[in-house]
Amino acid sequence: MNQNIEVINKCLIGVRFSLIPIINQINYEGDISENNPFFLSDKGIIVLNKDQKKMYPIMKKEFSKLINKSNLILKNKLAKLEMKCSLAPIEMVQKAAIRVIIESKKLR
Repeated sequence: MNQNIEVINKCLIGVRFSLIPIINQINYEGDISENNPFFLSDKGIIVLNKDQKKMYPIMKKEFSKLINKSNLILKNKLAKLEMKCSLAPIEMVQKAAIRVIIESKKLR
């Protein structure tokens, strides 16, 4: 594996998006700008953006906590978050993570 790719688990990796054009192992379509915190590969692998110095550790922690949960647990948590009138910043991260993880599981 490329030394620029941090394998967090089999479905979650971290990489500097600024390096993606020169990393052959990652197929991408869409926005890989520094502002994008993550994207979902066509094989269901979630790629987190290590160029986002402040957000990367938070995203890595939240995705890691949620990625092995069952779809039932994820959907219940998502439903609870969607019922709230306003979300704390960490809840917004969790909501985005849950949606992407559910989609990732469909592709794998």
